[in-house]
Amino acid sequence: MVGDELAARLALQAWIDDPFLGPVAAATFQADSSLSTRNARWARVELQREIRAENKTQRSVWELEYQPTNASQSPLPVAIVWDETSQPSRARVYCNKALLGNDQVRGPIIPPEPDLQLHPTMQRYSQALRTGDLQGLLEVLDPDLRVRGPSGWIQEADVRTAFATRMASSGGVPIMYVTCTDDGTRAALEFISWRVSPHAGLGVYERSPSSRIVQFRAFEGPVRPPPPGQAETPTA
Repeated sequence: MVGDELAARLALQAWIDDPFLGPVAAATFQADSSLSTRNARWARVELQREIRAENKTQRSVWELEYQPTNASQSPLPVAIVWDETSQPSRARVYCNKALLGNDQVRGPIIPPEPDLQLHPTMQRYSQALRTGDLQGLLEVLDPDLRVRGPSGWIQEADVRTAFATRMASSGGVPIMYVTCTDDGTRAALEFISWRVSPHAGLGVYERSPSSRIVQFRAFEGPVRPPPPGQAETPTA
């Protein structure tokens, strides 16, 4: 079972950066975290995808769904970054805490990786995103784009246009990518979003055969609303 495998792998980590608790030992995570496999709110955990770096960097990402014991509740998307780029090994866990009733913004947790290398598609996307370049965003997003933000899938007749327009209309998204785990088709990027308040998150970007972004899944939140008079910046 994935839950057993997850618990066993978490137990091997020197520390786990939990969205609720911060950096803790594996035993503390399992005993106290809302995302522990021992927590009674979860019936089971399902592995959706694993992303391993194409360049053999010792980092991988699991995309999971936590299935609630209460069948009337929706599954919770969770991502875990398994990081062995230096010793001891560690894990960073991402989800939208607001979906579990926690409104505390998670501040940045790691600095940018030196000499971070992004796929050309992600470089173009990042530039267009930061500058609010509508045409640049439309060029790098696939016509069949699907987007799952922190609170769920965007339901629009034309997701590509709606998403690009929302990003561009904000005047640019203040985001910094800090790590990249890219398997040649998908890029899992940890980031810092310099909003009010600055927060940590992870986005998974899948590329189509044309190298455009065809699907984006966000693991972040909550994001507090901006002060009065300041435009809200959407997720990226």
